[in-house]
Amino acid sequence: MKDLIVQQLKTLRESNPPIFLTGEGFVDVEKYILKKETDEDFIKYYSDEIENVYAIIPLLFEKTNRYCYKASSYGLKHYCSEMYTHVNPNLKNTYMSNGGFIMAMLLHGYEWKAKAGTQNCHFKLKKIQIFRTCKACLRDKYILEFPKMKTKINRRCDDCCKVFNRTHKNGYDLIPDETKIKINEYISDGFALSHIANKFNIPYPNLFYWQKKGFLQK
Repeated sequence: MKDLIVQQLKTLRESNPPIFLTGEGFVDVEKYILKKETDEDFIKYYSDEIENVYAIIPLLFEKTNRYCYKASSYGLKHYCSEMYTHVNPNLKNTYMSNGGFIMAMLLHGYEWKAKAGTQNCHFKLKKIQIFRTCKACLRDKYILEFPKMKTKINRRCDDCCKVFNRTHKNGYDLIPDETKIKINEYISDGFALSHIANKFNIPYPNLFYWQKKGFLQK
């Protein structure tokens, strides 16, 4: 990582015109000379936070062909700081510098352009939604913690999925064995689940779920 940071700083300086990156962000040559911040200093002060934010960038952003003007690098780095507690709860210090965040984005290959008159820049990206509301308990859940919520079919969090599955399994266990046999016979004869549901006075969603889970024939 440190070698990549040094190479990226060198590439910026050798561009035409030269570009200088410090912990504060992009600066002109006069301010860069005044700060006297060498590559070794940059690594010493910011390498840890660069590595931390580098790890979570793929979880929070996605590359696009258009620049995001809703937030500059300064606003996005605050967004990353807020997300740290959800992505990595063990990380105690979530602060990151503007320059450190920019460097991590550059290492990921994000296209950028300077924001005129500031030390910030804009990137070609869009935010990835990492929260979704569980339709059962209506609480916001983190999708990496509750991976079932990634699908479009199932919008329940893991906790509610377990309750849902247990309820339906218990309902199936309460049906008499003779009724189960008759239901399977109807399925084998090609009757639709809706017809079987009316025949035995069982909610159609229950039959559909039991068949999907393999409790009934398909």
